[in-house]
Amino acid sequence: MAAKLRVRAAADQLCAGGLREGAGDVAALGGLIVVAALITPRLVRDGMKGAVFEFERASASRVLGDRALEGQARGLNRESTYLLSRPAAVAGRTGMVAALDFLLALATAVEASQRWCQAQDHRAQAQASGRAGRLLREAVEVTASAAAISRVTRRI
Repeated sequence: MAAKLRVRAAADQLCAGGLREGAGDVAALGGLIVVAALITPRLVRDGMKGAVFEFERASASRVLGDRALEGQARGLNRESTYLLSRPAAVAGRTGMVAALDFLLALATAVEASQRWCQAQDHRAQAQASGRAGRLLREAVEVTASAAAISRVTRRI
C-alpha cells in the first residue's frame, strides 16, 4: 500500500526536522490520523477515535507554535492522506491485512512524533502522543487477531 510506505518514510523524517518543520509534520500527521479513523475496520474504530482525540492534544497549535508550511515528512503525510481518501486505496490486498500494515506504520509515525515532542520539551504533547500510540498499538493487536481468525476460518 503506497500510503503505508509514505507514512513509514514520514516517520523516519519527523525527528530530522527542526522546530518549525517538525511542528508542521506533527500537524499533518494529525490530519492523516483523522482520515485513517474513518476508514479503519469497524472493530477498531472506537480505539481510533480515542487516538484522534489524544493526538489532537499532541498537535495543539498554540503550544507547538509557528509551523513550516512544507517539510519532507509533512508532504509524505499529506500524500498518504490523499491516497487513503481515494476509494481505490482499499482495493488490492484483503482489507484486514492492508489495515494492519497501515496501522503499524501509523503507530510508528505517532511514536516518532512523541520522540520529537520530547526533544522539544513539550511534555504534555509527548504524553498525549504516547497515549495515541498505545491506542494505535491496541488497534494493531485487535486487527492482527481478526486477520488471523479470518485466515483460519477460510481454511476450514
